[in-house]
Amino acid sequence: MSRFVRSRVLSQAAVLAALLVMHGCGGGGDEPPAPLPVPDLAGVWAGTWEGSDPVLGRVGGTWEAVFAQSATQLTGPLTLLGDVDCMFGQAQGALDAFNHLSGTADRSPCPLNQWTLTALNSTAFTATGAWSQAQTGAQGSLSGQRIAVASGPRVLSLHPPAGAPGTLVTISGQSLTTPASTQPLLFDQTAPASLQATSATRWVARVPVGASTGTVRVRTTTGEALAPVMFRTEVASPAPALSWSLATTASPTALATSRDGRKLFVTERSGANGAVSVMHTIAQRQLTRTTLVNAVPLSIAASPDGQRLYVSAAGRGVLVMDGALATLVDTLPLTVGDAGFDNPQGIALSPDGTLLLVSEGAPSGAATLLRTADKSVVARLALPAGGVPLGVCFSADGSIAHVLAADPAGGPGALLGFDVTTGAAARAPIVVGARPTGLAASPDGSSLFVSNQADNTVSRIDLTAGVVSATVPVGLAPSGLAFSADGTRVFVANRGGNAVSVLSAADGLAAATPIVVGGGPSSVAMDPQGLSAFVARTSDNAVTEIGGARTLNVLIGGTGYGAVTSSPSGIRCGTSCLARFAAGTVVTLAAAPDSGSDFVSWSGDAACSGGAVTLNANTVCMANFASKTPPPSPPPPGGGCFIATAAYGSAMAPEVATLRRFRDRHLMTNAPGRAFVAFYYRHSPALADAIAPHDAARATVRAALWPVVFAVKEPLAALLLALAAGGGGFAWRRSRAARWFSARPR
Repeated sequence: MSRFVRSRVLSQAAVLAALLVMHGCGGGGDEPPAPLPVPDLAGVWAGTWEGSDPVLGRVGGTWEAVFAQSATQLTGPLTLLGDVDCMFGQAQGALDAFNHLSGTADRSPCPLNQWTLTALNSTAFTATGAWSQAQTGAQGSLSGQRIAVASGPRVLSLHPPAGAPGTLVTISGQSLTTPASTQPLLFDQTAPASLQATSATRWVARVPVGASTGTVRVRTTTGEALAPVMFRTEVASPAPALSWSLATTASPTALATSRDGRKLFVTERSGANGAVSVMHTIAQRQLTRTTLVNAVPLSIAASPDGQRLYVSAAGRGVLVMDGALATLVDTLPLTVGDAGFDNPQGIALSPDGTLLLVSEGAPSGAATLLRTADKSVVARLALPAGGVPLGVCFSADGSIAHVLAADPAGGPGALLGFDVTTGAAARAPIVVGARPTGLAASPDGSSLFVSNQADNTVSRIDLTAGVVSATVPVGLAPSGLAFSADGTRVFVANRGGNAVSVLSAADGLAAATPIVVGGGPSSVAMDPQGLSAFVARTSDNAVTEIGGARTLNVLIGGTGYGAVTSSPSGIRCGTSCLARFAAGTVVTLAAAPDSGSDFVSWSGDAACSGGAVTLNANTVCMANFASKTPPPSPPPPGGGCFIATAAYGSAMAPEVATLRRFRDRHLMTNAPGRAFVAFYYRHSPALADAIAPHDAARATVRAALWPVVFAVKEPLAALLLALAAGGGGFAWRRSRAARWFSARPR
């Protein structure tokens, strides 16, 4: 630090210290002011969290907590999703007399999280804050809002989490019994949607025309609630080009993605054993791998709420694993065959996550429909004599269980449909090609595509008419396939042709030149926004991304509160702070402070300067807001005493605690004091950053702050010293004046 800069920093710090003393004068006694009214914060809160970890680098995800409030204490179960190890835990927090809210999140055996809210709006029920882990050094920010109260309805999940207008969406929840008479369901809280089906735990609706990315709101006769995550309408189809590849230890057989697109779950086969790997699609690396013994994993599905994975494994049945690290939670002893048939789509979950559909994958087998809550079997879905049940899926509205039946002799196969309530046939079988293996239903529920592996064709089925509308040739041995999120394309993995075909969903015809990916592509999974398709290359022991998406991650920091939106849309932060865009997209960010805050600046990666970001790489930006009046809780790390914390080296130093008490008891109780603290919060962080790395500067600031700390701790003694110093100065001035007059010529 140059002498000029050091001098300027120290002089500014001294001015702040002097102002602190002046605003403390006349504050009255040492008793704290009357406590503020305690806000009612009980209910379900949800939001996003972001940060950095010394080992993992950038981390983030979503959180949800159900708080019960007793006086000033809040406690309740907590769920974290995203880049986490332990998803479930217990959160607790406490409000002090000034409604500062802070607490812990205990996710034992994982490290304890500390959290503090730096901005809390107890009228709009929104908040931003900070979190940290003392054990690991990880830290970051969080934001959220209250989405439900105990006496009303609650939304648990949305499936799919993104879609274009016309997409059928299932809202899973609690206490959804009687929809409100007007506008019971709003997308982006403004676009009303017509309900297709309703029950106490499940609503089905189409995304309305004109809907944009935003919060889904449900309204019943007993109240209203928000969905815990944003529904995205910015969906697309992956660009038909290769992006990146990751190696697997053994042959990948099937894929599934997390609801936020951060994770790719991969089943691997190695002889009579196997594994389940978790890949990070943003960091493009393997996170963890769970080895399976005497179990051959064939297919995999992820639950709509992001908490569970279901793996069909020959030799074991269905493995239930957690959605964080793919740790084994339970085993369902169902029959799963390994008779030499590819079956990458032999397991499926209903859109509300309550039903599981599993095919046995062997001649004369069946498909089993069961409830995930209690493992009870709803029905055994019978196939034609000798038939081999392979690919399965649910209709877009969840009412029909689709099952593919292959002829082991090589003849034509069939698509069967069953009522999920009774298990009875819902329609006559629809004849398709030889050895039908994979299938996918369109997001709007109008069509379904089937890969006929032995015929090297794909059948397009009009579900409304119940007929095959087109049969088109593709590459050799088509296996797994998936719809793009916008419903316009179907991607087909041709295991024998080492390529992925791209078909038009409207007519089944080729929409692009086949994409050569490498050896034995057997399965394909789609990113929820549709910007990436992931392909399992069975012969090459690798997974490959098609599309090349980039991620923009927005953080909110400072003592104030505000929202950040993007153009093109996709970011709506506080609650939707991460979005994927095509590589090279120019995204303009707009920061809107609330009525009690000012927007200060952008920080983060270099590309964030000015708020216009060109996404040539994954990017993290922070919007910094400052409160116009002191925020309801002191910002970390020093509880608002930025310069003092830098000078004394710790937010827990006795001197820092003394200054904090002085702020709360004297400055916060009068308008001039509050104005000064707001000024201090806006300008002191930069000074603190300049002071912290330099021992000499810190020592000088401590010396400058010593009179302030002494005056706060010992006001009477400080007053006497001041009077004595003033009296001495007056006597010195009188003596000097007398000498001057005596020496003055007469």
